[in-house]
Order: sequence, then structure tokens, then C-alpha cells
Amino acid sequence: MFSKISERPQFKVAIAVWSTIAIVCIWAILLGGSMAKVMAQTPNVTTTDPVPEQYQLGQSLYLEHCASCHIAIPPAVFPTETWQELLENRQQHYGVSLPPIIGPELITMWNYLQVFSRSLGDEDFGIPFRLEGSRYFQAFHPDVDFTNPISVDSCVTCHPASAQFNFRQLAPEWEVSRP
Repeated sequence: MFSKISERPQFKVAIAVWSTIAIVCIWAILLGGSMAKVMAQTPNVTTTDPVPEQYQLGQSLYLEHCASCHIAIPPAVFPTETWQELLENRQQHYGVSLPPIIGPELITMWNYLQVFSRSLGDEDFGIPFRLEGSRYFQAFHPDVDFTNPISVDSCVTCHPASAQFNFRQLAPEWEVSRP
């Protein structure tokens, strides 16, 4: 009797539907648990600039992945194309091979970086991977004469709160010259 029921097309469709629902539920539970873990491990960094709620997890993931090794650079300092290349090719991250970021974490972080950076547009300047090569970095520092080589670690010289992702607070000698 059971064999006759299991041969019906409606039974096979019902099994497929319930199997799909079960897989999606299990995936959602696992994803929710991993996102909660990420949120718990994210450094307690408050940013100066407001970030809409839908991008806050992306920012937290960005800070978790990047600020653990160096000062996290604001997305606006590099063009979108730089961020895309850095996310896609983590095997060559400034001479270091990093583990890939996959799945929802990658998408969430990419959405944040893409929204808070600007595209190079149609101009052919090439994709900058160093601060001194980024015209956006230069636009943020129009009156700064850099006497030493620019590096991520040298940001703290003028931006003492950069480790907290606050690049608006300047060292006292720069505060005076601000309009």
C-alpha cells in the first residue's frame, strides 16, 4: 500500500517541497548562528560618520576582517574597483595570502564597500592599490605635503583616532588649519 502512495506524482512533489523547506530552514539557522558569532566578535568601534542600519553589519565585517591587521581605511579613500579586487584576490593582499571571505559575509561586506566608495568611472587611471596612487585619497588631503612615504600605519600621525575608525579627529597641529 505505501509503495502505491510513494509512486504518485503528488507525493514526490510534496517530498521535494518539504525537503527544500527543511534545507532552507537548516541553512537559515546556521547562517543566523554564524552572523551572531560575527557580531559578538566584531571590535567595539564606533564610527564618526553615520552608517545606515542596512550597512552596519557590512561595516562590522569589514572592520573585523581588516582592522585586525592594520588600520581600516574608509571605503571612500579607494575606488570601488580597488575594493572589488582586494575582496576577490585575497591571495595577493600586499604580499600576504589571506583566507578567502565567502558567502553571505562577502556579499554583506561588498555591499557596504560598494555603497561607501566611488567608481573610477570611464577614465582610465588604472586601479590604485596604494594610498598615494588614489586620487580620492589625494582629494581628502589637498593641503597636505607628505614628506614621508604614505602607509596605512602612518595615518595615526595626523588622525590619532584612526584605530577607532575616526578619521575626522585630527592631531592638534592640523585642527588649527581646518576651516
